[in-house]
Amino acid sequence: MSIFCDDVRHEVGGKSSFIGVYQGALYANSFPITIAKFGIVAIFNEPKEMAKSRDFPISIQIFIPGNDEPVVVGELQPLTESDFENITKSQLPDDPDLLPNLVTLKAEFMLSPLTIEKTGRIKVRVRYGDDIIKLGSLRVEFPPGTPNLSSIVP
Repeated sequence: MSIFCDDVRHEVGGKSSFIGVYQGALYANSFPITIAKFGIVAIFNEPKEMAKSRDFPISIQIFIPGNDEPVVVGELQPLTESDFENITKSQLPDDPDLLPNLVTLKAEFMLSPLTIEKTGRIKVRVRYGDDIIKLGSLRVEFPPGTPNLSSIVP
């Protein structure tokens, strides 16, 4: 999954605060628009056994409307044995109702500034070997009920 927001703040105790979280859409009255600061938090869950045997990096790609190529590419390297030793282990007993043995990987991106030329979707994708996994998207469009003046042909 992905969280789209204006800012990410790191708190005491390992918490993160997401400021100005977008709920499905980013509205603009005209295009192009420039946003001073735009954050994307990509969260990817991988079964622990797959994470232990994976010998290739995971590529996280961010696309914005009007670009066929990603504007940002980040890589999460394979985890090492010491990474697994440093994962906080719970002292609670296993719960059969939960998905066991998942490793959560998180990558944060701050785009400052971000210019978006036209309507469309900001997309977050993961390249996992030969597979592309969709981690979410955010619509970028005119507010509901606003006439799209760019579509009027004189």
